[in-house]
Amino acid sequence: MKRTFLICFMVAACVMLSAAGVVVNAVLNPLMNINALRCEYNVSIENQIAIVTVKEVFTNNYTSPIAPRFYFPLQDGANATQLRWFWNGYWLQANISASSGSGTGVEQLPQIYQNYLGANPLKFDFNTALHPGDSLAIELTYVQLLPYSYGNVDMTLRNNNSYLNTYQTMLTQSLNVSLHSDRTITSFQLLSHTPNSISNTAHDAQMHYLVQNQTAMNNYHLRYALNSEELGLWSMSTMTTNPPDTYGHGFFSFIVEPEPSDSLQIINKVFTLILDRSGSMYGTKIEQAKEAARYIVNNLNEGDYFNLISFSSQVTPLWTTHQPRTPYNVSLALSNINSIQANGSTNISEAFSVAVPQFNIATQNTANIIIFLTDGQPTVGITNIPSLIAHIDNLISQTETGIYLFTFGIGSDVNPQLLSQIAAHNSGIATFLGDNDLNTTLVDFYNTIQNPVMLNPIFSVTPAMAVEEVYPMALPNLYIGKQLIISGRYSMRGFMFSPLNR
Repeated sequence: MKRTFLICFMVAACVMLSAAGVVVNAVLNPLMNINALRCEYNVSIENQIAIVTVKEVFTNNYTSPIAPRFYFPLQDGANATQLRWFWNGYWLQANISASSGSGTGVEQLPQIYQNYLGANPLKFDFNTALHPGDSLAIELTYVQLLPYSYGNVDMTLRNNNSYLNTYQTMLTQSLNVSLHSDRTITSFQLLSHTPNSISNTAHDAQMHYLVQNQTAMNNYHLRYALNSEELGLWSMSTMTTNPPDTYGHGFFSFIVEPEPSDSLQIINKVFTLILDRSGSMYGTKIEQAKEAARYIVNNLNEGDYFNLISFSSQVTPLWTTHQPRTPYNVSLALSNINSIQANGSTNISEAFSVAVPQFNIATQNTANIIIFLTDGQPTVGITNIPSLIAHIDNLISQTETGIYLFTFGIGSDVNPQLLSQIAAHNSGIATFLGDNDLNTTLVDFYNTIQNPVMLNPIFSVTPAMAVEEVYPMALPNLYIGKQLIISGRYSMRGFMFSPLNR
């Protein structure tokens, strides 16, 4: 669900860019870029739950006043908790509300800005005019569950506006991180920048970064590693009894990670890779896609069934049905991948029309997975995006089993709405990446889903009214090297809860 704030204006024209958020004017034309002065991040992490506060200062350097509207590219799994701004000597606070996304105005921005803001942008309209020379300080706080894979926890924070073709000098860019983990922290790194100071005392770590009068060219990428011998089950609770907090009786977080072992039963996969081979994929993109496809085929598990489907104007499946992973079938698949050439248009609807019905023979006892990869818009077949989404949803609903659909969009010409919605409708995620990131990203992703150990987990609470605001509402599958994280709020005292395998 997209999150927005109330009050909408007209078409965006004038844009003020910071390293993270975007401020647009609803009135002025043509599109103009306005320098931002500062972007300051303060991050507190408690056992993979991050509370992020970002403060940005925008200045109107043009000769006309603007009606400011603020957009911030919230990442998947992040939820805004507070937005305030400094005006006329006072800090003013916004009321946060959720929206289905209709009328957010993002679709009225140029496509490059839509891609930058992603599928879940936060939006706020300020009921004031920003006159020439005026500055506007905005402070946003949000909560995010950090992604985990094979002992590593990664956090990315937007600090790169060169994606929007701007190279503006900022007075201040800073990042302060405080980390506490009950599980031992074996390493703590800022991979994207050189920090001014960093420390790690096994369960607590600190990091500080500050530069002045430089352009914002790279996102922050923080990574820390946790002791791989401390796997199992963790919980964190801030339950309060008397008196309760403002909203209830506190929060809880529940984390489970399977321990890799020879005795752990791996669930077999029924797997399809749908690969865009249209003309726009020519060159580096198609070669990276083929390299990733070869890696996936070579790393299928014994007992898996699979198929490869490439498409442009026409759709070419390797087989008409999924085939078992055998040395002979792997050899055929590798030969097929080597022969793929990029040319033609983009027939997404037909690719799914061929791929999805093949899952009719699958069962609920297998992990039924589609990885869909494209770099462009549909140009052949069904090209209307809502109609295409409905078409894919209808195909999948007609199968006799669930399908987990993961989408990968390459470059700036993809349609985020299409890829995000078809993934979200089918228990998957959408990933957007640059032209040169494909091979590494796809290989890393396949490694995370290679070994499923729990499908369709459910969250059970006794009594049912004991908790509320549980996230995520639909629990993801559990894979070796990954974690199942559940958070929520207590609404009453004295209950028990447990994740169960359906």
